[in-house]
Amino acid sequence: MYEKSYIDTSPGKIRVKIVHVSEATPDLYVDESELSTEIVEALKQSRQTSSTTTYPREFEALNPAPTVVALDTEDVEKLVALVKAKTGYSLYERAVKIGFDGGVFILAVEHHCG
Repeated sequence: MYEKSYIDTSPGKIRVKIVHVSEATPDLYVDESELSTEIVEALKQSRQTSSTTTYPREFEALNPAPTVVALDTEDVEKLVALVKAKTGYSLYERAVKIGFDGGVFILAVEHHCG
C-alpha cells in the first residue's frame, strides 16, 4: 500500500500542498470541527498566500505556488481517512478539492520534498 510506505519513510511530518481556488466544484465539503487546528490554519494561510481564480488546471502547474505545510502524521491520516470516506479518493494518489469556510481548496500530499 502506497500510503503505508509513505508514512513509514516520513519523519513524523507529512508535507501537504494547498491552493485556494476562487472558482471550482469541490469533491467534498468539510467544516472546522472535522479538521485539526493545524489544517484549519494552513487552509486560512493558503487563502491569503496561494490563491488562483480558476480550476481545473494541472495541480503541479498552478501559479501561484501552493502553500506547503509540514503537518503531524496523525493529523494528515485523519484528513486522509475523512476524504476517503466522503469521496473514495486518497490524498496520496491525487489532489482533492475541498469546500471549506466558503472557499475551495486543492490539497495533495507532496511526494517530493525540496
